[in-house]
Amino acid sequence: MKKGIIILFSEDEKIIDKNQFINLFNQTEIKLCFVNNGSKDNTLTILESIKEDLGLSRISVLDVKIDKGINAAIKAGARYLLSSGDLKWIMHLKSNMLPYFEDIENQLSVLKKVEEKFKDNLPKAKNRRRAKNIFSYKEFLTFK
Repeated sequence: MKKGIIILFSEDEKIIDKNQFINLFNQTEIKLCFVNNGSKDNTLTILESIKEDLGLSRISVLDVKIDKGINAAIKAGARYLLSSGDLKWIMHLKSNMLPYFEDIENQLSVLKKVEEKFKDNLPKAKNRRRAKNIFSYKEFLTFK
């Protein structure tokens, strides 16, 4: 089973760096969904060029035309990821959290340990019910 990560972008044209994602792209069990949340700058163009340059089918770019808030953007990304295959869990984070993923192997080992605690709480029902169980990175790390 794969894992999904939704990364939210909004007016981030000046801070997006392709190299931020290199470690994430090397993880074959992760499906990435970039959500452009109503940006009026060139954020969408940059995200699409990153996807094109890498040519990976594990990367999706969604464009939410009007910013209706973070929850709406997360919901759009979650719907897309849930429709694209069997995922064990989906995590969402904002673009400003990307520096924490420079050492992705360490982050994934932390998430693997936390995932063991999540096993009983992981969604096992239909996709509609699973959509309520989308976790933020912070929730993973503070789960007890």
